[in-house]
Amino acid sequence: CCFAPSSVVFSLYTLVPLNIAFQVFSSDGNTTDLENKDAILTTALIAALTSLLSLLIVVGNGLIIVSVALVKKLRQPANYLIVSLALSDFLVGLVVLPLTIVYDIMGEWVFGPNVCDVHVSFDVICCTASIMNLCMISIDRYLMITQPMTYPKRRTGKLMLLLIATAWLLSCLVIIPALAKLLNKFKIVSPGKTCLISQERWFTIYSTLGAFYLPLAVMLCMYWKIYLEASRFNSRHRLRSYSTSGSQRKRSLSSNNNYAHEKLNSVQSEGYVTDSNERLIPTIMTIIALKPTFHRPTVFNQIRRRVSLATSRDRMRNVKATRTLGIVVGAFTFCWLPFFIVTFLRPFACPIPEAQDCIPLWLVRFVLWLGYLNSALNPLIYIGFSPDLRETFRFLICCKCTNVDRRLAQ
Repeated sequence: CCFAPSSVVFSLYTLVPLNIAFQVFSSDGNTTDLENKDAILTTALIAALTSLLSLLIVVGNGLIIVSVALVKKLRQPANYLIVSLALSDFLVGLVVLPLTIVYDIMGEWVFGPNVCDVHVSFDVICCTASIMNLCMISIDRYLMITQPMTYPKRRTGKLMLLLIATAWLLSCLVIIPALAKLLNKFKIVSPGKTCLISQERWFTIYSTLGAFYLPLAVMLCMYWKIYLEASRFNSRHRLRSYSTSGSQRKRSLSSNNNYAHEKLNSVQSEGYVTDSNERLIPTIMTIIALKPTFHRPTVFNQIRRRVSLATSRDRMRNVKATRTLGIVVGAFTFCWLPFFIVTFLRPFACPIPEAQDCIPLWLVRFVLWLGYLNSALNPLIYIGFSPDLRETFRFLICCKCTNVDRRLAQ
């Protein structure tokens, strides 16, 4: 017989037993598919792949947390949000996925309603926190690009901790209706013990909007504004470069004309002028005195060039960081969008949304694990685009944890 969790907490992510999925693909439709070799092989393969994914999530995100904690060079406010993102993904791999894998392999929920409540809560909070942290990172990057003179001074550890607390608080708000028992109980019409999502339409709209669609809209808006600001900066930079080079050419041409005019006058006087004592003085001395003034750079120009180079380096670092975060957001959208489309449409498209045959089971499994895959991609992207993180990972994997800061400085 079936049961619903006693505290009426339902998983935001539908979990469908694999033994039912095997029946769907069976040629004869009987219930002995798990006993044949093909079903056992398929189960073993799925268990191995999902366990490997869980291990990659734990190791990859765990190394990011350890790297920032151990390496002084990485222990700066700018990386606090990345650590929070890694922590949420780490908890997904450590707490959520092991129970999900067992549930898939066993074909039914065998841990009881209380564990289901805990599992559901971590599932919702951790996955939503991962999304919210990405949203906060995009806001932080937008402020760095659009307010380069003022925001870095306000980008302190306290501000980063405030953004992190906001991300986790918003994640908890998604599950509040379930924890407050605002959802109605219903009869679950599927075989076996099931830990299933509440399919009430108002909760589906509330949870999907709060956990995905609104944060996604904020992220896309931030990166669109960053793109516009970068385009305006590039246009101003090209215009300023053209104007500066033009004025330099004009000054150079004017100086050359003056020099040629003075030299011509000296030649016309046959190389001599007279002073008050009627002595002849070679005009070549005048020319020699004038020459150094045409080539001596001013201190102001030197300072201006140094400031310009520093500003350009800061801009390049911001552009590189923005490109990395853009790839992270793109991977997040690719992984989670299919799942939230299916989750949002299910209560409206299915006569009995709780029925496991409402949507193809292979599709439910695919979009669910595609979403979990995002937690493994985030550390890989940061490792790929951050030389410091890459070197730190290499030292940690080789068990060379001492003097990592000195090694990175070399």
